[in-house]
Amino acid sequence: MLFTILIYAFPAMFMILGAYLLLFRQTLIQVFGDYSNKVIISFSILLFLIGILGFVLVINNFIDYMLIWMLAALIVVFFMVFVFYWLFRANNDNNGTK
Repeated sequence: MLFTILIYAFPAMFMILGAYLLLFRQTLIQVFGDYSNKVIISFSILLFLIGILGFVLVINNFIDYMLIWMLAALIVVFFMVFVFYWLFRANNDNNGTK
C-alpha cells in the first residue's frame, strides 16, 4: 500500500515543485541573483515534464520503468540542488559576503 501511494505521489511532488519554482521565481531571483532567471524557468519546466512522464508511466502500468524513473528523478533533483547552491554561492561572492 505504501508503495502504491509513493508511485502516485512522487510524480505529483515533481509537478508541485516545478509549479513552486515558477510561482516564487521573483523571490528565488533575489536569493540566487539576477542571472538565474533562465535557470529557474528551465528547472521548473524540467521538473514539470518529469512529473508528467512519471504519471504516464504509472497510468500505463510500467512499474519497472517507474522504478528507473524514480532513480533518474532523484539524480535530477540532486543536480538541481548542486546548481542552486552554486548560484547562491556566486551571488554571495558578488555581494562581498561569505
